[in-house]
Amino acid sequence: MKNPVFNKQHITEYFTYGFIAAVAYIIPVLFFLKHNEYQNFYYLYIGNGLFMVVIFSYAYRLVYHPYDKKRAVTMLIAGNMATLAGIIISLVFDTLSILFFFPGLVSSLPIDKIVEGAPGTIQLKHPGGLLSMIAIDAVIGNGGMGALISVVTAYAGKLNQA
Repeated sequence: MKNPVFNKQHITEYFTYGFIAAVAYIIPVLFFLKHNEYQNFYYLYIGNGLFMVVIFSYAYRLVYHPYDKKRAVTMLIAGNMATLAGIIISLVFDTLSILFFFPGLVSSLPIDKIVEGAPGTIQLKHPGGLLSMIAIDAVIGNGGMGALISVVTAYAGKLNQA
C-alpha cells in the first residue's frame, strides 16, 4: 500500500495550512514593523501563538482522516510538514515586509530609525539585523510551537491509544 502522507492531496494541505499559518504569523509582525518600537517586540510572540493555533486546527483535523487517525506517526509527519511549509512561507513574508518598511536593507541607519527605544546592546546598524531577529523568531518560535502542537495532538488526540 502506498503511503498517502506524500500524495498530492496531503502536500496541497501542507501548503494550504502552512500559508494560512504564515499569514496568521505575519499580521502581528506587520503591526510591529508599522509601530516600530522596542516595547512592541511581544507582537512577534503573538504571531507565534496564532501560528500554533492554525497548526493545531490542521492537526486536529487529521484526527478525523481515515488513514491518519489510525497512525500517530503519520499525523506527526503531516503536522511537521505543514509547520515546515508555514515557516518557509513566513520567512518569505518576513523578507518582503522588511523590504517594504526599510527599502535599504543593508544601508546603515541610526538605531532609533530601525527600532525606537532599543537599548544599545542590540547593536542594530542596518535593517538586515532586524530581519535576522524576526527570521530567528520565525524559525525557532514557529518551529517549536508547530512541533510541540503536532506531537501533543498526534498522541493525545488519537482515538485509539493501543
